[in-house]
Amino acid sequence: MFLDKADYSGGLKDYMSKHQSFISNPLIKSFLQNSQNLCNLERAVTSPTKENLDEVDRDFKKFYLKIRLTAYITKIINNYSVNYDKKIRTREERYPLIMGENFYLTVPAPNEISEMQIINFLDTIEDPCLYKAIRKLTPKQLLIIELAYIHGLADRQIAVILLITRQAVTKARNKALENMRVAVMGGDVITANK
Repeated sequence: MFLDKADYSGGLKDYMSKHQSFISNPLIKSFLQNSQNLCNLERAVTSPTKENLDEVDRDFKKFYLKIRLTAYITKIINNYSVNYDKKIRTREERYPLIMGENFYLTVPAPNEISEMQIINFLDTIEDPCLYKAIRKLTPKQLLIIELAYIHGLADRQIAVILLITRQAVTKARNKALENMRVAVMGGDVITANK
């Protein structure tokens, strides 16, 4: 890799002067900063046996692998930290901490939610198509949509409140969203399975 078949009776300095552009490569400079690598190169230049040449080549391959591995790990750490910052920023934007108010949202049990609360939620919707689509939802779907999007609760929290599994909450929410999408687009609403 480093050496060709030419005669370098002048030693290492002669080799370096003839290959100045190659030696000036930052990777090669870094490799030759190690005194052991420089000695191995000098030995290979002054007595170019197969063993000496292979030793320099093997040392360079180890060095290059270490450089590539370090660059790869550095890139992974950098990407992880960027993604972590994005995740934290997104969470802070979605769920801002409002000082001076209760930190815990108290959500009434399903049997405590009155028709009046649902009507108030429906009164906030301005789009007539969306209003009609939401009115076609089952009471359970409507409650899950309200808890998820108005109160900002996670599926796990909704499942605890409604005493159902998290998967049931996810399924009901997805079904409700699909029904609303279909209704807004002008299709027929899929009836809910009970």
